[in-house]
Amino acid sequence: MVYNIIPLRSNSCKSAQLENQRNNPFRDLDELVDGFFNGFEKALTVPTLIGLTGHKVGNIPRIDMAETDKEIQLTAELPGIDEKEIEVHLEDDLLTISGEKKEEHKDENYHISERSYGKFERVITLPADVDKDHVKAQFKKGVLNIAIPKTAKAQSSRKKIDITTK
Repeated sequence: MVYNIIPLRSNSCKSAQLENQRNNPFRDLDELVDGFFNGFEKALTVPTLIGLTGHKVGNIPRIDMAETDKEIQLTAELPGIDEKEIEVHLEDDLLTISGEKKEEHKDENYHISERSYGKFERVITLPADVDKDHVKAQFKKGVLNIAIPKTAKAQSSRKKIDITTK
C-alpha cells in the first residue's frame, strides 16, 4: 500500500486524502494517542473525580470561588443532578460537595454515550476562618451557590501594608 506523504492542497485530491486516512492501519492508534494526550492535558488543569468503581466519572463539579471582606462565595455547576442527590458538608476548613448523577439510560440501543454518571465528591480547602453556623446553600437550574460568612477574626485580620520608597 502506498501512502501520500506530501500534503495535498487541491480540492480535487481530497478524495485521495480520505482514502489514505481510511486505509491507514495506524489510524486507530493515532486517535488513541491523541485522545490520551488531550485527556492528560485536561487532567492537569481540572480536577478529575473517580467513581466508586474506579472509572472516571467526569469533571464534576466545576467551581468558581470568590472572596469578599465578609464571606466566601462558591458556585458549583451540577447539571442534570437533582438537589436531593447533593450533600454539602463543612469540617474545619474543608468544604465537601458530594452526590450522585443517576444514569438515565434505559434498554435502548445507543450509538454514542459520552455523558458522565455515578457518584462524585469534591473537597475544597477554604482560604479563611468561617462561621459554620451561618453557611447558606441554594440550588437552582443546575447551579449550587454557597455563601460562607467569615468569622469576625478573619474579617479583621487583614491589614494594609504601606509601601515606601527610599
